[in-house]
Amino acid sequence: ATASTKGALSYLLTRVANPGASTLDCYGLRVASTSNRMRRIDNGAATTLGAELTTGGATGDKYGMDSVGNDHTGYLYASGAWSRLGTRSDATYTNAGPIGLAFHSADYRGDDFGGGTVVVVDPLFSSLSKKHLAWPGYRM
Repeated sequence: ATASTKGALSYLLTRVANPGASTLDCYGLRVASTSNRMRRIDNGAATTLGAELTTGGATGDKYGMDSVGNDHTGYLYASGAWSRLGTRSDATYTNAGPIGLAFHSADYRGDDFGGGTVVVVDPLFSSLSKKHLAWPGYRM
């Protein structure tokens, strides 16, 4: 999601259970003007997971989040490149669920929100070219 004003994007959410209810359970990347935090939300109450994540970002920067296994990672896209804000581990919610975007005010705005399936790439194969994967007798 793209923040229209720094601090305006409140939460990116993963593994959402009970959306729209006061009993919301999920993980969230909280983005604010002074800090970014990974949180677990239990029945609508937020608990910060570990220390603050790397702070950064400005109006127009993009934020991302994924939850893979017990690891929940926040990302920042600034100056033309994605960087990892940090990862926190927590195993409270393990079921897949919807993603979400939450704001603390009706005046806040975001853009470019979407999601998809996480694709895990074996680092060994991602760095190899086709010639490295060929073997005698096989033509590529």
